[in-house]
Amino acid sequence: MFPKILVFVPAHVNVIGIHHELTTRLTQCLAPKADVRLATSSDRGVASELKNFDIVHIFGCWSHSAFLIASRAYKEHVPYVITPLGGLQPWEMEHHSYSILFREQQKLVRRAIAVQVCGNLEEKTFSKLGWNNRVVLIKNPVLTSLTTFEKVADDLLAVYRKVIDSCARLLLTNEEQRLIGRLLQMGVDPQALSAYASEISESLSSLTEEAWRKIFIYADDEHISGPIVKTVRSLNFSDKVIDATVIDRFCRERFYNDGNLKDDALLSKSLLLRNKVKEVFDAQGKTEQKVCLALLNLHYELGRHTASLMHLADVYQLLRLKDMDEDAVAEMIHRLKLDDFTQRLTAVLAEFLGLTEGFMPFSAKRGRGTKRIYKMITKFGTYV
Repeated sequence: MFPKILVFVPAHVNVIGIHHELTTRLTQCLAPKADVRLATSSDRGVASELKNFDIVHIFGCWSHSAFLIASRAYKEHVPYVITPLGGLQPWEMEHHSYSILFREQQKLVRRAIAVQVCGNLEEKTFSKLGWNNRVVLIKNPVLTSLTTFEKVADDLLAVYRKVIDSCARLLLTNEEQRLIGRLLQMGVDPQALSAYASEISESLSSLTEEAWRKIFIYADDEHISGPIVKTVRSLNFSDKVIDATVIDRFCRERFYNDGNLKDDALLSKSLLLRNKVKEVFDAQGKTEQKVCLALLNLHYELGRHTASLMHLADVYQLLRLKDMDEDAVAEMIHRLKLDDFTQRLTAVLAEFLGLTEGFMPFSAKRGRGTKRIYKMITKFGTYV
């Protein structure tokens, strides 16, 4: 049964007859098809149980309790949907423009993976706010005879599926994250493929269909489908391959550069950097130049949130599979003032892609800054 849903209704919303009827009857219609629980702000302990749910669906606006639930869901990596119930219409907004709840409500809506509106007018006025562009129109069966509670329940289940599929990077378990790193390494490094085949095959055998789905969606998002599919097929799991490009998802807010990481030209347009690169590269070998350009370009992309995970794998391949003068590369990086970044990136390569010390031109540097780069490049646990 999929998914496990928490329907949350603030107490001040629940006492309004039409809203109470909507949430209670929808819950009844969802129950045969999903594990659903209806809770109000009067129910104690709801927030502490959020991590047990796949989706939180919040009905209504202008509630501190709803904001707390949404904040806890955000922290626990549980995606949530909000149905404003008309609470963000212009005439309602006027009453709250200077309210202490205004900023909370805006933050709650911005972080929602999807916003369900119940009418054409509400869709139009909400879109003008610009708070969230992941809007779904599903009419309210209490207010119109054009739909039924059963139809709305089915429509919401489709939305929940789309929400889950849009949040693969958010919902991957630690083990699934580890497997992605190893599958990617094996897909770009033939020696790793032979070294870890038995171990990884055993781990893959225990994956659920939902876990496979998340892995291939994430791979598609991060432009690593090629090496991931290659590894999976090499390990005789071809029947598990999923074409994530046909899975319906909400549009990403950020898009990554296509293709492999450029190692033959500098992405930055900074004249100072370009002159410095020309000076540092003078009389150096082509491989050494490629490594430095790749590192400079990855640093540039990370600063602009345009780096796919495939570009980390490109750096791995340069360091692992190319012969180079490591002392020359280290000196070039020092002159380019990229020491701290490359040392932290080396730690990320070691942790996520299994790069060993024998192939590290730079010492690995760990700490808070390294964790930040790890999250920026993998996007694990991030909402955008």
